[in-house]
Amino acid sequence: MSPSAPVRALAGALAGVASFLLVERVARADALEAVGSELHEVEGQARALDAVVAEAPRAREVGAEHRLANAQALLAEKDYTRAAFLLMDVVERYPDSAVYPEALFYLAESLYQLGDLQTARIYLLKVVEKPGSKAYQLALLRLVELALRTEDYTNVEDYLAKLAAVPPGQVEPSVPYVRGKYQYFSGQLDAALASFAEIRVGNPYHMHARYFSGVCQVAKASKTGNFDDAQKTFLEVLKLAAKTDGEKRIHELAQLALARIHYEKGEAQQAISRYQNIARTSDLFDAAFYEIAWVYIKDNQFKKALGALDLMLLAAPDSPLAPEVQILEGNLLIRLGDFGKATELFARTRDHYDPIWRDLDAKMAQQKNPAAYVNALLGESLQATEIAVLPKLAVSWAREEKQLVTLVGILSSLRDIEQSLAEADRLLTSLDRGIDGPARARIFPDLAIGRGRSLEVENRLVALRDRLGQITRDIVSGKASGAEMQELASIADERKAVEEEIRKLPKSSEAYETRAGAARDDFDGVDRKVSELNVLVEGLRAELVAMEKYFADTNAGKKAEEEAFRRQANEVHALIEDVQKVMAAIRQDVSDIKLAVGIGDSQSRHEDERKRRYAEILTREHALIARLAARLGPAEQARVQRAGVLVQRATAVQAIVDDFNIQLDGKIEERLTDIRRLLDEEKRSQIEYRDAQKQFTGEAKVVGAEAAEAGFKGVLHRFYSIVVQSDVGIIDVAWALKQEKTDAVTKLVKDQKGELKSLDQEFSEVLQESQ
Repeated sequence: MSPSAPVRALAGALAGVASFLLVERVARADALEAVGSELHEVEGQARALDAVVAEAPRAREVGAEHRLANAQALLAEKDYTRAAFLLMDVVERYPDSAVYPEALFYLAESLYQLGDLQTARIYLLKVVEKPGSKAYQLALLRLVELALRTEDYTNVEDYLAKLAAVPPGQVEPSVPYVRGKYQYFSGQLDAALASFAEIRVGNPYHMHARYFSGVCQVAKASKTGNFDDAQKTFLEVLKLAAKTDGEKRIHELAQLALARIHYEKGEAQQAISRYQNIARTSDLFDAAFYEIAWVYIKDNQFKKALGALDLMLLAAPDSPLAPEVQILEGNLLIRLGDFGKATELFARTRDHYDPIWRDLDAKMAQQKNPAAYVNALLGESLQATEIAVLPKLAVSWAREEKQLVTLVGILSSLRDIEQSLAEADRLLTSLDRGIDGPARARIFPDLAIGRGRSLEVENRLVALRDRLGQITRDIVSGKASGAEMQELASIADERKAVEEEIRKLPKSSEAYETRAGAARDDFDGVDRKVSELNVLVEGLRAELVAMEKYFADTNAGKKAEEEAFRRQANEVHALIEDVQKVMAAIRQDVSDIKLAVGIGDSQSRHEDERKRRYAEILTREHALIARLAARLGPAEQARVQRAGVLVQRATAVQAIVDDFNIQLDGKIEERLTDIRRLLDEEKRSQIEYRDAQKQFTGEAKVVGAEAAEAGFKGVLHRFYSIVVQSDVGIIDVAWALKQEKTDAVTKLVKDQKGELKSLDQEFSEVLQESQ
């Protein structure tokens, strides 16, 4: 008998329910299987954590070679002060290193470039004590250069003898060139020519050697009057291709040399043609046209000489030669008989430079620290606002005074050292914060890798426990009483409060680094904004300096206005300084924050706390679910128990990770002990360096004050000389006018006497006829 339709329908429904429940059980079983499989993988990751740290490349200790390489990079950037500090550290700490001689040489080179010639000599002499080093020849060559610069040739022959003993195949290309320069400056012209002749085509100093050969031949020709050899050599120099800025400069010097040879030979047109080859953009342009004027003067072409001088002043109005040119123009006008223009030019020159001379003389007399004043005058001071009220010509002339240039070099070096010490202080502070900060594991790349992997395991564990909780919640759904449902709901509310944040956790160390990189990029953006503001502030400072210059030029002698303007200007300068200090503090904060970004930073610590909180909630929830499992059927109970086993395994894996993190913290502290010791040594050295810098600065100011005063008197004398020559020019004009009048009167008297004599002769004939 076939079943009725209702029975068939009920059977179908039951079969559907059974099928659905079967699918659900299979799905839950598959989900648990997937969790178990992934948990097995995570267990393997946790057990391999120790191996990750052991096998990762340990950060290489920064030794002498690494420091030397860093110093060479700084030298290439012409950051001689920082290079000197780094090299001094190598020399003091690694005297037994293979790179010690090179470090000595580059330290000497840094000091040489900074102008500390005597100290540079001391280190160079230490280098040449070891003939086998790479820096041996370079040190000998620099010692010869240093002797040329100081004009102390005491041991140069000994240095040259040592260079001559170097095997021919190992000789540096610059050896014959440096030897030839010494021989030239010491008056050994034939020997110098022989040395320069050794330098063939292909040697980087070939063009330099040919030019210097011409200079030697000019020196010899000054005695014989035969400039043909020198002329031929300079023409050869011009045929060589000029590829570098230095070689282009040699071409210009060769053009000048040829022009002067033509001048000496009386070949005016050829000389002028050579002079005109100097480009207007060259710093030799004003000198070339000044000499063109003298070519015309020698040829008695005074109007053309005047035109050349006018063109020079038009092209280079701020030339250091401008005052002498104006005096020469006045004298040419006298020669041309234009006494009115000559008087006007001399008077204008005197009226312009006389107040400058008196003002500079008075300011120098008021200075309690002449060295600092000269330092500001040359525009090398960090806060040289006084330069705004000083003429460019005074600066240009001061830079031609050897004593002042040397003094400014020393003071500038000391100021650079002060900046470097301040930078070192900031760096030491940042390092202190870094090694005591939460992200200190980043200091050691191998340990940072381990920390990243442990975080990766932790985050995967949290995600797995989250999935296990979801599976068990689905299994016991509908089996809880009212109170139990309320408790589950309460736990669910707590869980959901942190669940979204937990699910966004990075799942790998690479993801952590990507997030940290994005944060650093944001801070770099802040740093760029501050840099842009700093450029704006510097622009405002430049505008203020220009306003000070304009005010000084247009309000000379107005004391009340000058005091009011100076007071307001000083307030703006102070405001600018305050703004820059604030920006510097912001940039330092940004730098410190960037150091603290990464694994172990404040965000990571917050996430660790949330993970612990989430694990605790899941543990409570699973305990409640385990109690509810008693009401389930055998299959569901088996699944809940299986999920519980997986939770226990996850807890065991977390214990492995916790133990690893404790050991990792111990390794970090162990390594930081050595770093803290080194930092303490650096801090003590910093104190010693600062004491030495203060001592040297004090000595430089004492000694430099006398040198500055003596050197600046040369500048004042040049201004005084221009004023005197202007007055003399005015007198010359008056004398020329007087002479012109005298000559005119003399001519009239002479003409009158001639006429009287003629009349006397005529009347004598008449008288004779009458008798």
